[in-house]
Amino acid sequence: MARVCRHHRLFRRGFTLLEILSATMISAILLGALYAVYNGALKLRQKNYGSMEAGLPRAYAAEIMDRDFRNMLPPVGILAGAIIGETSEQNNTRYDRAEFFASTGAVTDKEPWGDIQKVEYYLADSEEGDKEGDEKNGEPSKGLVRAVTRNLLASTTEGPIETRLLKGVRSLTIAYYDGAVWQDSWDSTTLDNALPKAVNISIEFAPESEKEETQTPLELLIEVAASAVSSQSGTNASSR
Repeated sequence: MARVCRHHRLFRRGFTLLEILSATMISAILLGALYAVYNGALKLRQKNYGSMEAGLPRAYAAEIMDRDFRNMLPPVGILAGAIIGETSEQNNTRYDRAEFFASTGAVTDKEPWGDIQKVEYYLADSEEGDKEGDEKNGEPSKGLVRAVTRNLLASTTEGPIETRLLKGVRSLTIAYYDGAVWQDSWDSTTLDNALPKAVNISIEFAPESEKEETQTPLELLIEVAASAVSSQSGTNASSR
């Protein structure tokens, strides 16, 4: 009788097949839920990292452009030249170009010229490494180029130093404020060497893939510092 009771107690300590299957199913459900949460967090991390990585060049380009246009010089004097803002449109897409002189040149031992430099902004065709991405998207894109000429007193014509600030650009729109209205183009040679009061820049980007929605454009509203000083001086003089 004692042997039967001992055997019965040993048998009661085990698990039934139904209990094992239930525990396995619960474990599988929990693991599936954990994997879904982990996978979602990983995708969110990759998306945020991609957005941050894409935003760094845009922030750098915005800082450079703000500095150049804000320190635009009046088209008078020996070194400063005309301010030219050209606009062109193809298939309802703007490809504007700006050429002016700015006091943003850094004086170094390698470049011992003055701080006045000639600056150009325009769109150029994508480089070889970016054309493959354009073909995948089905939409051509261009690169935003900043061209700088430092030595303005050179006896021979030197080509500007070109730097691609942004890639995957679809359009570049630059508008100029004359104090009353916004103009799509600007030519100081026909405007009595006038300097715009402000500049509005809009850069649109092509989607990186066919499924991706249109990216948020880069918008800049820049007050020209030299123009602001001139306007303030004129106001003070008239008040006296």
